[in-house]
Amino acid sequence: MLLDNNESDIENELVTRRSLKAKSEKHTGDAKKSAELERRRQKLKEKLSNEDGQHVVDVAKKAQHESSSRMAQHHLPIGLPKSVSLRDDPLTRAQAFLTEMPTIE
Repeated sequence: MLLDNNESDIENELVTRRSLKAKSEKHTGDAKKSAELERRRQKLKEKLSNEDGQHVVDVAKKAQHESSSRMAQHHLPIGLPKSVSLRDDPLTRAQAFLTEMPTIE
């Protein structure tokens, strides 16, 4: 019985030591990864900022937003009456062309 108790204590110590080493290695790996990510972020931040201190990414996002809002606006072709769309069948468009006055800008 004394031997069984002593053996279980040794096994518990080994498990504890192994788990402690595993936790330590995981913690060290996480710290190295976070340091590397921060270094990359700083490098990218320096790369993407211009002389004025304004980020190039911000300027690009603003230009992209303006471009997408321009593209999202619905533009009718010149000479097509407002009651007709390009998706209407050709006979409907022809009838609208004959009966309605187009707006020319």
